Amino acid sequence: ESFSKQFEPLEREMAMANEMAEEAAEFSRNVENNMTRSAGKSFTKEGVKAMAKEAAKEALEKCVQEGEKFLLKNFRNKVLFNMFKKILY
Repeated sequence: ESFSKQFEPLEREMAMANEMAEEAAEFSRNVENNMTRSAGKSFTKEGVKAMAKEAAKEALEKCVQEGEKFLLKNFRNKVLFNMFKKILY
């Protein structure tokens, strides 16, 4: 009797470790399933095409905005320079 009681806490610890291992395995399976599902949705050929189009559109819009600023600044400078030339000559 005393011999089996001596190992009783050890059996409980082993059972807890077993439960923890099962929970960890279930968590890993859930995470893996979610990752696979997310990757499948995000990286289809159509999804990549759509992302590329959107990125190109955003880049083009930014270039247009920067170009407008550049052109306006240069145009203004050209006008002022031409006026300055006319005043001097």
